[in-house]
Amino acid sequence: MSTLRIPPVIPSPREDAIKLHKAFKGLGCDTSKVIKILAHRNEEQRSLIQQEYETNYSELFSKRISKELHGHAKKAMTLWLHEPPVRDAKVVRKALRSTPAVDNHALTETICSRTPSQLRRLKEVYLSTYQSPLETDIENHTSGDHKKLLIAYITTPRYEGPELDPALVEEDAKELYKAGEKRMGTDEKTFIKIFSEKSSTHLTAVNSAYKTSYGHSLEKAIKKETSGSFASGLLAILRCATDPALYFAKILRKSMKGVGTQDRRLIRVVVTRTEIDMYHIKIAYYKKYGKPLTHAVRSDTSGHYRDFLLNLIAILYICIFFDGFSNHECCLTSHEVHLIGGASTDFEGSLAASASSKKVIIVAPVAKKCKEVMGSSFNYKKVCAKVDVAHIDVVVK
Repeated sequence: MSTLRIPPVIPSPREDAIKLHKAFKGLGCDTSKVIKILAHRNEEQRSLIQQEYETNYSELFSKRISKELHGHAKKAMTLWLHEPPVRDAKVVRKALRSTPAVDNHALTETICSRTPSQLRRLKEVYLSTYQSPLETDIENHTSGDHKKLLIAYITTPRYEGPELDPALVEEDAKELYKAGEKRMGTDEKTFIKIFSEKSSTHLTAVNSAYKTSYGHSLEKAIKKETSGSFASGLLAILRCATDPALYFAKILRKSMKGVGTQDRRLIRVVVTRTEIDMYHIKIAYYKKYGKPLTHAVRSDTSGHYRDFLLNLIAILYICIFFDGFSNHECCLTSHEVHLIGGASTDFEGSLAASASSKKVIIVAPVAKKCKEVMGSSFNYKKVCAKVDVAHIDVVVK
């Protein structure tokens, strides 16, 4: 499920193009206006805006964006403007040509998380753009079992449907055990064959069968029997089959954990997943780390870069405010704000209605103040249960 918020009344591509041209004019770009428009248009709408702009003003929109925006905000916006297969092709090309070494994170996380149909489009765009087959460039720039896995994964036809054969599931679980934990050394060919040929549904079932038969997950076996980029590739394929939202939540966590931020990684995941499953990634992030993703992004980024990312991923803010309790000014941003009055007779109903309608609201829940206003019968946990805590952003105390 996407977190992209598109206005109920959408201006025409021509109107948006005119507004963007005005934002570019004069001394300095009105970046906030650019973000307000482009961060709230889907893939088709963004494409039409670019076409309209280029027709009216005789210049490439992407070049104008590159000229007007700077730093990480420019990198994120430029990537956002591309269609998904073009975007993936550019990410993979840059990863393969990265110096002093190949960016295996970008390469693995992009290729091993895509469906067979997405990979077909990626290969088509890559070939037409760079006049070189993707598998040839992977052959020339990677090595070892990681190379073999990537090439097998992008060249092997794979079923995408939900059906599976229980007998084949049991057989593959047994084959993987024999190829790994049962023997001295690892038979990497068997792992590559099964992981590149079998569907996500099948691999999910194999993972369960493996745990039932051998007492622990297939993921644990992979970590034990393989290492490096090869292990990362196998784990990416398996995790994207079993729980893709959690897989990307973990990548986002790694991109912001510790000193410094891995901005390229953060941008890549946010931009490529916003229109696919960012809603579920945010929930997975909160469940795993006990902190909303928006909090992490807010603390690790700044300026227009931060504003752009938050506009893509923020979907729900909650505000509980009271008579005489007005300390919520610092929350007020460019986002649409929906306020719920604390004096409402149907406070819980109002909150639930706002949450279900996915309106953007700002949060300031303070349990003690709630009880002062609402009385001892106020059930703070009951109210919070009515909304998706993973999408709460700013808390004012």
